[in-house]
Parts: sequence; C-alpha cells; structure tokens
Amino acid sequence: MIQRIKFCHQINETECGLCCVSMLLSYFGSYVTLNYLRERVNLGRDGISFSQIVELLGNEGIQSNVFDIQNISNLSFEVPMIVLDENRKHFAVIKRMKNHLYMVYDPEIGKYKLPVEDILENFSYYLIPAKTENFIQKKIGQHYWKYFLAPIRENSFDFFKLLVLSTMVYFLTTSVTFMIQKTIDDLNRGIDNSNSYLVSAVLISIAYLISSHFRNKIFIEIELKIDKFLNISLFKKVLELPFSFFNSRGENEILYRMNLLASIRSLISNGLVNIILDGGTVVFLLFYIFALNYLFGVAILLLSIVPIMYIIAINRRILLVNQVVLSEQSKLLKIQMELVNTLEYLKITGSEKSLFRKFSQKIDEFLASFKKGEKLSFTNSLILNFFSLMFPFILLYSGSYLGLLSKNTVGEKVILYFISSMIISKETGLFQNFTSFELIKNILERVNDIYYAKSESQNSDISPISTIESLVFKNVTFTYSDNSSDILSDLNFEIRKGDKVAFVGETGSGKSTILKLLSGLYKPKHGSILVNGQNLSLINLISYRKSFSYIPQNIDLMDDTIYNNLLLDKKYDSGYINRCLECSELKKDVDNLPLGLNTRVSSISNNLSGGQKQRITIARAMLYRGEILLSDEGTSSLDYITENKIMKSLDKQFETQVIIAHRLSTIKNSDKIFFLYKGKIIEYGTHEELYKQKGAYYQLYNAQENTDPKKGGI
Repeated sequence: MIQRIKFCHQINETECGLCCVSMLLSYFGSYVTLNYLRERVNLGRDGISFSQIVELLGNEGIQSNVFDIQNISNLSFEVPMIVLDENRKHFAVIKRMKNHLYMVYDPEIGKYKLPVEDILENFSYYLIPAKTENFIQKKIGQHYWKYFLAPIRENSFDFFKLLVLSTMVYFLTTSVTFMIQKTIDDLNRGIDNSNSYLVSAVLISIAYLISSHFRNKIFIEIELKIDKFLNISLFKKVLELPFSFFNSRGENEILYRMNLLASIRSLISNGLVNIILDGGTVVFLLFYIFALNYLFGVAILLLSIVPIMYIIAINRRILLVNQVVLSEQSKLLKIQMELVNTLEYLKITGSEKSLFRKFSQKIDEFLASFKKGEKLSFTNSLILNFFSLMFPFILLYSGSYLGLLSKNTVGEKVILYFISSMIISKETGLFQNFTSFELIKNILERVNDIYYAKSESQNSDISPISTIESLVFKNVTFTYSDNSSDILSDLNFEIRKGDKVAFVGETGSGKSTILKLLSGLYKPKHGSILVNGQNLSLINLISYRKSFSYIPQNIDLMDDTIYNNLLLDKKYDSGYINRCLECSELKKDVDNLPLGLNTRVSSISNNLSGGQKQRITIARAMLYRGEILLSDEGTSSLDYITENKIMKSLDKQFETQVIIAHRLSTIKNSDKIFFLYKGKIIEYGTHEELYKQKGAYYQLYNAQENTDPKKGGI
C-alpha cells in the first residue's frame, strides 16, 4: 500500500509541532484530530518541544530519535522526518524525493520542494520515526458539521418551504424553454398559436414574480435564524471556555473566527438548497431527454463525466490554497488589531512607519496567496464555463452528424441543445456545491477549534457557597505549559476572612498569577487550592467568583459610556452609585464632564486620562460589593494623595483584601505581606516584621522611600 502524508494546516501559532505529529501518524496509517493530540499534551502559550514530540509519538507506539541536521547520513531515509527551524522556532515535516529534492510539509505555509543544500541551511535538527510493536492504527475523525446541524433541524420546515418555492421558480423558468420548442414546431407546421402563448407567458411571468417574492422572503428569514443561532452559540461557547484557552490564541484570531460564521451561514442556507434543487433538476431534465432521444441522453451522461472528474481533481489543490489564504488573512487582521491597540504609542514615538512597513510586507504576502487563489478560481470557472458552452454544441453536432437526431423535430433539437446545456451547467454547479462543503472545512476547522475545546468545569450542579472563611495554597506549583519553567513553585499560605494580604516582589515574580489561581482562572500544576477546607476544583465556581470584586492591572473598559462600564448590565440605586463615585475620587471628574456618566469611553482615545479610567475600575469594584477585593496594581496610575484616600475607602468597604502592589507604601498596613522572588515566597510577615529582618523587603522599601522625599519612614 502506498503510504501518503495527510497534510495538516496549523490553526494556532503554537501548534506546528502537533501538526507534524499528526502528519507522521497519517503516514503510518493512523489518523487523529488535533483535538485528540491537544488533550495529550499541555501546549499553553509556549508550544511544544522535541522532547515532548518524542514522548507524544512514543505514546502512540512510534519510537523516534533526534539528530543534528549536519549529520546527513540519515537523510536518505524513505520515511518522513520532523525538522526544526530554530530561527523561526517552527517545526515542519520533510520527505525525500528523487534528484536530491525533499518535499517540505510546512504547517504554516503549505507544501514546497527544497534541495538538500537548503534543507541543511534552513533546519538545525531532525527527528526520525520508526513503528514499534505497540503501534496501533487509529481512525479518530472530527465531525465538522456537528455544531452546525442544529439550525438545519430547527428550521427544517422553512427549508422545505424554500425548496418547494425554489422548485416552482425553476419549473416556471424552464417552462419558457418548452414553450419555445412548441412555438418552433407549430411555425414549421404552419400553425399560429401566438395569442395563447402570449397569455401563457404573461401568466408564467406573474406566477414567477409571486413565487420568487415569497421564496426570497423565506430565504431571508432562514438566513437570519441561522445567523442568530450560530452567533449566539459561538459567543456562549467562548464565554464558557477556560481562561487558559486564550493563552495560545490572540484576540484577533478569536474575532476572525467569529466573523467566519457568515461564510458558514451562506453555505447552509444557500448551498444546501442548491444541491437538492440542482440534483432534482438534473434528474428531471435527464428523464425528459431520455424520453425525447435515448441515445442522446446516454451521450450526455458519458460526456458529463469529464467536468465531474475535473472538479474532483482540482478540489484538493483549491483546498490547500484556501488554507494558506485563511492563514495569511488571519495574520493581516493581527496587524490591524496592533494598529488599534498601540495607536497612542505609535503617534507619540513617531513609529507609524515601522508598523506600516510590517503591514505592507504582510499584505504583500496575503495578496500573493490571494492572487494564487483567485487565478486558480478564475481558471477553474473558465474551464467549467467552457464545458457548459462547448459540450452541448459537440453533442448536437455529433448527434446530427451520426443521425441520432433524425427522428426529432426542429423544436426538439433546439430544446435538446438548451437542456443539455442546462444539465452540464447544473451538474458542474451541483458538484461545485458539494466541493464547497469540502472546501469550507478550512473555515470549520478554525471555528470548531472553539466549539470542540473543553468548556470550563464550573460545577454549577454543586450547592453554592454562602461565604468564604479561608483560602489556602497548599504546595501549589504552576506553569503555563509542559515546555516552560515553573512560574510559581511550592507556594504555601493561608488567607482568612478579615485578612488584608499583600504580595510584593520584582516584576515577573508571579504575583498576578496568584490572583488568577485564586479566582480559578488557572489550575495548579501540582498542589491544591482549598476554599473553606475544600478543594477549589470541587467548588461551585459561579457562586465562588461572585464573591470577588476585582481591580485589574490592565485597564479593560468597554467602548461604551462610563455608566455602562460601571454597571455592566446590573442595576444599582443612584445614591449608591454616587457614593461609590465619591469613594473612588471620581465624582468631581464626572460632574465636570459635559455628558457626565453618559460620556463615552474609548480604549484608543485620550478623552479620559489613565487615572480616570483606573478610578472607573475602582468604582466598579466598589459597586459590585464582592466579599473579597482582588486588586492587581489597582492604584498604579494614581498620585500618592488620591491613592491614600481611595485605599482608606477600600479598607472600610472590604473586610478581606488580596493586593498586588509595587508601591510598598500602599500595603504598609496589611496583616500579611508575602515577598516573592522567582515564583517562591522568600519572606513573609507584617511591614514592621519584614522591615526589622533587613532582607529583600527592607531593601526594596528603602529604595522606594529614598526616591520619594515626600514620604516618611516606617
């Protein structure tokens, strides 16, 4: 049996290694999905290493070894190999061909050929696989349409009505052709039925307009229902995903995939009906032709095999080109998002040209792939149009020359030409619609990456907790992926109700990660987090997270009014809103704005200062009235005096607080202060206790105090 590699195109930037594993497995006859492989390795944000690939292949029964590329003795092997491009930190698969050439299967770019010299220059290491006795072929497929069948089932009656009306419209259209046949035959016989044909034409036109109107109306309703269903289901699924899902997927990629739903909707609402309608039309017209001339019907069937074989042959090439176009389009959107998110920095530093150069390069790459796809599409359309144009003429000419049409009238010969043209056109359209369902797999793969991802287990069936008495970290270690070093290592601490706890330390020491673990956004690699003595994994996360008010380090506000940013679709008494505005030192600023709370906040404009935006997040946390305050550098954009006022207000409202701070004066009155260094707690105690130890905290505090003469000592 010929062993072939099933090409796997990477969907996410960190999955080139997984795609290479998938391609190697396919060479040995084992076909698995990327989801299957994702469940067996923790990719995180850092991708996968050669050692993880070796382990992953070993678990599938394939032994492998990694060599330096300069050791070329093994490059003559017939089996495909995984290679590493260290400059791009990117994996690909290569397989030896004739004439010292290698076929490169690049999960990002596609397939291309390279001579052995370029292989040695571009890649640094390679992995050679070999089957073992433990290898078992697997066939684990993915139901591409699993999550898109529901709107079809829910709107099945509407689809039926659309099909009936579409059939009527097409029947009325083709009936004109039959009228032409009758008219020609009557004229040849010297019969004049022009008046009756005129009446028939008027009636057909009226019926056509009415049927088309109702058909279009139902079609729009179906599109709206499908659009609503797909968008709501995908949006809901994104909200259900664990926070770790987004570590390896940029916001631009998520937005891009959500926008791809329009293509899926169009294919479901239009393509499905066209397949049924075109299929039925071809069958109906073939019956009619066989009734007129049996041999002519056989000739049409034989000749129509040519365009069908062509469509099947070109389909795979179009599929690969479309994969590259989608990938390049996603990268282009990423740069456009960078423009929006970094506009202020670009303007202030005069760096517009640097991003413009990057955009120009990327759009050239996108247009190159798009041009290739368009040329292929236009060539494909040209050839199919040629089939539709010439084949009926060839059939009519051959039939007349061979005497196959000698018994048919002139009108029947004309109708045979028109119908054969329609059959060829409908057949090619039918198979093109079939291939569209195949080609759209590129889009479905990206959207299904969201749908097939495992939703966060929120334990909603467990009874909600009424209050949080204690939070305990017990030997907690955390890492973003199996390929990265520990962010936090063997943490042990307890936060009891009424405690004000602070975490301080150098940038990158893991302080913010602690808050994400506390709130259940991340799960520890080792150890456990206990809530009231019970493991967090067994707690109702919905009620647990409602216990927190949160002030984030990154000021994330919606492109909406101050009022809507504060309330987040909740309802509060106006008096309470004003008190929270006063406590967050935001009331005067809001009153001085012409539109007050109705002033629109824009993430990329300077209509509000950074301090004002941060005070909006503080007021929002106060409004929410959570049992515990989580503050991640929540006052970093404020001056010292404003910060002190707000901290006093927060102390009055929140009995329990967990604070991340660089400015140590902010947390002097904390009950417990933990000093982190490279993910480990190296000191803890009150401010006075840590200061007396004259360790890392003492040095950092004195360094900060010496830079600000307005502040006193301890």
